[in-house]
Amino acid sequence: MSEQPIRPISRIWINRLTALRIPIDGTVVEVAPGQEPKIGTALAVLGFVGTIVLIEPDTNAAAAIQTIYRQMLPKASVGLVTKQLQDVQAGTDISTSIDALVANHALDDMIMSCILGHTPCPSDDPYPSLTPVDYSRGTKATVLAWKTAIETMAPGSLIVSQYPVRILSKPGFEARQNSGFEALDQLKNIYRRYASQSGSRGGSDYRDDPRWREDPRWWLIARFRPTGITDPGAGYLIGAGQQRALAED
Repeated sequence: MSEQPIRPISRIWINRLTALRIPIDGTVVEVAPGQEPKIGTALAVLGFVGTIVLIEPDTNAAAAIQTIYRQMLPKASVGLVTKQLQDVQAGTDISTSIDALVANHALDDMIMSCILGHTPCPSDDPYPSLTPVDYSRGTKATVLAWKTAIETMAPGSLIVSQYPVRILSKPGFEARQNSGFEALDQLKNIYRRYASQSGSRGGSDYRDDPRWREDPRWWLIARFRPTGITDPGAGYLIGAGQQRALAED
């Protein structure tokens, strides 16, 4: 990977992936990456050499992000499924018993796609015509899509983020922003017994500080199967902090 600044959100993903001890040669499925390799950058920094499968329904974005990931992760296998999550067939489009199912700020996009049949840019203006019933329907469909995917793909771990962003904090965009938070809260309730760092969302005010995105309220982190690691060299994504902690045990 060429030397370039690492965005704060990718640094957060480095911490999340290492904390769950995802195998460096394992299988990761990322939902709706768009054209920004936020999770891919984290995997590249961690030396990922396994398989990553990208689920991206937008054909242009899918082709672009697959190319980017192949360049960033030259020793990894980069697969692509150009479908919406609810249309993905586990065992056919994607293998089962994957190591991690992940998504960075994808829930509001998925909700809008469920409502409109496509994902609009925030600069588009479908919002005035949408009702609370529309958002409720889109949120319900999105949560169901995730629940089905988790049941059929059987990931070892789940990491989903949905944090406030500036453009969706502007007047007129609050319903889209809040629908993403509602979907995250519903998923937290479903997987509470498996989750860690799943603090209550509370207020949804926006702070222009990348560190605020680390707040547990914006993340669902769940472990469904134990990893079981005893050696920092055992082939897992282990950061410096975890190596020190293991050395001190």
